Amino acid sequence: MNTKKLMPYGFWPSVLTPERMVELTKVFDVQWDQRGHDVVIFEKREGQSRLLRINPNYGFPRDLISTNPVVVRVNYGGGEYTVGSDAVFFVSRGRIYRKPLDDGLAEAVTKGNFQPASPTLSPNEEWICFVYNNKEEDGLAVVPAHPGPHKPVVLLTGYDFFMQPTWHPTGQQLAVIAWNHPSMPWDSPYLLLLDVSTDSQSLRLTQVTVLQGPDQGILFQPEFSPDGRYLAYVGEVDDLTQLFLYDLQTHQTRQLTHQNGELAMPAWRQGVRTIGWHHDSQHIYYIVNVEGKMNVWRTDIHGQNQVCLTADLPFDVYRQIAVSPKDNQIAMRAVSTTQPERIIVLHDDIDTPWHVIRYTTSNEIPQCYYARAQRLRWGHESHVRYGLYYPPTHPQYEDQGPPPMVVLLHGGPTGQAFMMFCAQAQFLATRGFAVLLVNHRGSTGYGKAYRESLRHQWGIYDVEDSISGVEYCIQEGLARRDAIYIMGASAGGLTVYNALIHYPGVFRAGITLYGVANLWTFSNETHKFERHYQDFLIGPLPEATAAYNDRSPVLHADKIQDPVAIFQGSQDPVVPLSQTLEMIAALKSHHVPVFYRVFEGEGHGWHSPKTVAQFYHDLEDFLHDSLKSPTD
Repeated sequence: MNTKKLMPYGFWPSVLTPERMVELTKVFDVQWDQRGHDVVIFEKREGQSRLLRINPNYGFPRDLISTNPVVVRVNYGGGEYTVGSDAVFFVSRGRIYRKPLDDGLAEAVTKGNFQPASPTLSPNEEWICFVYNNKEEDGLAVVPAHPGPHKPVVLLTGYDFFMQPTWHPTGQQLAVIAWNHPSMPWDSPYLLLLDVSTDSQSLRLTQVTVLQGPDQGILFQPEFSPDGRYLAYVGEVDDLTQLFLYDLQTHQTRQLTHQNGELAMPAWRQGVRTIGWHHDSQHIYYIVNVEGKMNVWRTDIHGQNQVCLTADLPFDVYRQIAVSPKDNQIAMRAVSTTQPERIIVLHDDIDTPWHVIRYTTSNEIPQCYYARAQRLRWGHESHVRYGLYYPPTHPQYEDQGPPPMVVLLHGGPTGQAFMMFCAQAQFLATRGFAVLLVNHRGSTGYGKAYRESLRHQWGIYDVEDSISGVEYCIQEGLARRDAIYIMGASAGGLTVYNALIHYPGVFRAGITLYGVANLWTFSNETHKFERHYQDFLIGPLPEATAAYNDRSPVLHADKIQDPVAIFQGSQDPVVPLSQTLEMIAALKSHHVPVFYRVFEGEGHGWHSPKTVAQFYHDLEDFLHDSLKSPTD
């Protein structure tokens, strides 16, 4: 018997209040200590970063770091820490610190003007190698691992960017990914093998060998086998990314997997991991992404015995795989569309296959309150587009007919919406909105051809795919034509603006968070990492002058007819405040209804609990006012 009450879509009382959105913990990484006893988790709770130590079998979480803000300021961050046998090394305030896993204060290891990221500890735990940024110079540097502080010694420069350094078990080699402008890390990277020599006082570089690149496509996450015989990495072949093995003795490379999915992730951040060695050096674990849903697999080093380990687990996405150095336990982030993220340990050799060691919420909200996402495809043959649809969901309320819908756009634009708990989507779905997450052309996770189809087409194909997704949902009865909204952040903000410009009246309103508005000034104002990204997305200048003019929303604000809500951080280093202020002025000059709020002290995303709560209050009020307004 249906006992639900009728209430208009969009006005359902939700358990996800703006204040509860503040309480959602974000977990970023999990790593084992070198003994294989404990794991160290990096998370953010109510705006504060934390490192926690947990014994995965019987221990309770213990805060390791609560006063030092754990933060990396190289590009988009990531690679915040590494764990030794008895200490954790983490990045804070532009330095690397050492904190004992037991009692003891954190002490600085580095000094100087370097911004460090991805610290990695040598096998004998005497040295730390890390990626650094020093104004316009990026490179690899080393420093003794004991407290100093010490001035880092530059090990390697000559490339514009570096990521994912890793040590050979002998401590006499390193592998690292590097790339140069105008490429991004998924375009034309290099896989480098570095020979080093050490003594008690110094470490120096003796040789650099290019193992792969720059014309092989994606190269991602090199990892040496524990016995030192092999170097595993993810590379691109036949449109998809697969697992490869380089034999350091025979110098031969072979492909281990032939999965119908992606093994690499877009490397927007340092420290991303999708593969990990078993301690026996005979097996490798890896994560496969198939249209936004993931599974964890195991293969032997011959590529013969491939086993899916997570087919029966109640999760859809796995991240940051971390394999125990002493047994068959695998720690990782796990999430589904109706379960907020948690840290689990997967057991590869016992009947009880997994257990949770860290929740990110109190679990007091039953799963029946959350919307279960559905994978959508629209178009036909070579014109298939992808997305995720969250239906309006509430255990106590319902309405009749198609619901209002919010189109949510991922950033990048080289990003992807996954089958995972999306807090923004759930905030909307639990209030009675349908939500469509569009994986437009240019998104990762669907092969190289799909990813690169956005070349010189940003502001066109992403908009077209959003519009076709809307039309598909309307035709299928999944959305109400006169109540469609579009919302995006960063690169997704540019898509929102251009959709409003070229398709007036399709959307009831648009919402942008730190959206790109002026392509001409963006290239000069943004950080080094994306300074030449537009050469791919729009085209090189001066040849692309017309495209810059056509797709800069601020130059066409007069064509926008629908209301706009704009949110921006005052200290954003990626999309500066000037972008938003210029767009607001242009909209006002053409009498476009605009609501805006600038959050003081915020950057590229919200961190303060006060900001998070205020944003969701504003979003809810804006949508309520819009739904109450009459339509033509």
